[in-house]
Amino acid sequence: MKFLQYIGILVLSLLIASCNSGSDVSDGSGSGSTEVSVSIGERSGGSSAELSPELFPAEIISFRFTVTGPNMDPMEQIVNVVGTDPFTVIFIVPNGYRCFSIYASDAPNGEGTVLYSGVTCQDIGGGPETVTVFMQLQLACDLYVDVETGDDDTNDGSQALPYETITKAIFEAGDRPILNASICIAAGTYYGTTGYGYGYGYAGGSPPRVVGPGNEIFPLELLSGMSLICTGADRTTVIDAYDSWSTAILSIDGPGASVEGCTVIVDEDWTGIYSDQQITIDNVLIESGGCCGFAYEGIALRSGSDGSVISNSTIRNIDSVDGDTAISVDDSNVTITDNVIEDNASGGIVVWGGTSLISGNTINNNFYFGINIDGGTSTITNNDIYDNDVGIYVDEATVTIRDSEIYCNNDADLISDSTIEVDAINNSWDHDSLTVPNGPTIDLFNNCLGGVDICKGGGGYSGNPVPLYDPFNSAVPGGCL
Repeated sequence: MKFLQYIGILVLSLLIASCNSGSDVSDGSGSGSTEVSVSIGERSGGSSAELSPELFPAEIISFRFTVTGPNMDPMEQIVNVVGTDPFTVIFIVPNGYRCFSIYASDAPNGEGTVLYSGVTCQDIGGGPETVTVFMQLQLACDLYVDVETGDDDTNDGSQALPYETITKAIFEAGDRPILNASICIAAGTYYGTTGYGYGYGYAGGSPPRVVGPGNEIFPLELLSGMSLICTGADRTTVIDAYDSWSTAILSIDGPGASVEGCTVIVDEDWTGIYSDQQITIDNVLIESGGCCGFAYEGIALRSGSDGSVISNSTIRNIDSVDGDTAISVDDSNVTITDNVIEDNASGGIVVWGGTSLISGNTINNNFYFGINIDGGTSTITNNDIYDNDVGIYVDEATVTIRDSEIYCNNDADLISDSTIEVDAINNSWDHDSLTVPNGPTIDLFNNCLGGVDICKGGGGYSGNPVPLYDPFNSAVPGGCL
């Protein structure tokens, strides 16, 4: 994610030891406890034997170590590092599932600004173990959420005392209020409070509401300018609205909201992210949970979403054949770039009017179409579009297609059913002059079957123009000839 940079990676080694090393001991409970020796090693690329303050960036003045978990009082130790020798911190930790956190600050005694942070969680109480935590550059957020260590009733949403639920953080941002609030959400799965029964063994009929496995209340309604920043590495912060009979994330309050780094799970004919305002969606995975009914849409940008951007994301397995598609855009000016859109039961991207830029995406194995443009003006560049039923379908729109590879789509790579000439020069198809005499194969009579490169809809005598395709690039190597 853009806000996480592995700069000067520090290593936190948690060594479960059997003896006291002589440093201060912090005792949490008495019986059923394990001694944990905590030390800080060198940055990535260094030697574990070279433990010294010079290993740490000069701006780091102190480290705050904490241990938290169910049925225990939080434990904490502070170490100031300027001018000190290598050190070891020892905790006597009650056995159970525990989270070890470390915060590197630019002031003594754990105060000031947190520059780096890291956390690892594991069961404590077995034999000797070693655990490594990678500390990352810390983004300062207004509010923090951690489903594992947070508490909505007693905590204040700070980094040290996070909330348990995203729902609580959004409420507090509006209640305080915090304008353009940023909410950092730790790794973990954030489930809803209610469901519709299928995921819990309900069979048939009209299912009743049941108690869900978590405490989120869906949809999560973003305020204007609000940012949800999921900090779990590799999208391991999971917002799971499965079986909740609801859209997962809703942005209708005002422009400027953003969602970054999250996995979003949706089912029951609902949508992953729905917005009728300007929104930025980056590095997000949206997919069906596959538990109960079908996901309807991955992302729905309705009229009013001008300026929205969807980037660096994956939308897959949206499994309702009656839904619009993985990404649906309605009469808005949007950018869709550098995404993977695959394995969806309806289609990849559908645009109903407005102005769209669709670039750098991989769009494959969608049941009906890769891209469907129905009205407005669209520029489609540098995409890889293959193994869909139809690669690109154009219905009465102004469309320019450039520098894309469009191949191995079952019926046709491009179908134009528009009275406006589609400009599709400088693209790669299944065929070129080396594979067939006249280059890309053309169907003028609306058959649009058999993997033809370009098909003119409306029949041979409809008057609709054949798309421009010459000059064309070399055929895709290994394409479907």
